[in-house]
Amino acid sequence: MIDPPESSNTALILEARAEVEELRAALASERIQTAKQAAEVQAAQQEASALRDREAKYVQRIASLKAELDTLKTERDQIREENAALRGKVASLPELLQLMAEIRTVKSSINGVVSSLKTLKAKLGNSKGTTITVKRGDTLWHLSRMHGTTVKHLKEINGLHSDRIIAGQQLQIPLTRPPGDLSGLAGLPPFKP
Repeated sequence: MIDPPESSNTALILEARAEVEELRAALASERIQTAKQAAEVQAAQQEASALRDREAKYVQRIASLKAELDTLKTERDQIREENAALRGKVASLPELLQLMAEIRTVKSSINGVVSSLKTLKAKLGNSKGTTITVKRGDTLWHLSRMHGTTVKHLKEINGLHSDRIIAGQQLQIPLTRPPGDLSGLAGLPPFKP
């Protein structure tokens, strides 16, 4: 016959072992998730580096286009001076008029390229964010309110599949609001803990 306290101890030991196994499984799952997130962060850093390199090339191209535009402006100004001095004589010279039209076309094209590059640069700038460490008591809702975003956006950029976060976890926080997802928050003041 088993002594009742010994039976109780055995049950507690078995229960503790089961709980330890559950915790080990949860820890293994969290480690796998952390490794996946680390790989995603590394891929994102590589992509950001490639975007910075591309941005540097665009900046150089913009500088080149600006210099070319200055040259074209100088040429345009010279043509305007000649046009004013020779207005009566130039009316019969279609070649000069064609050159002026081409200058306008080139200027328009350059302005379009510069505008496109500015838009691209703005989009590249919006992709930056910051990383925070989750503190005890933090929730995705609290963090989303504090940083002017949504729970959905935080989950998307951090690859989260649930609302569960733990103290010490690293989260990416966007510097910009999520596109189109804040209509319901427009009139709410920022959350202050």
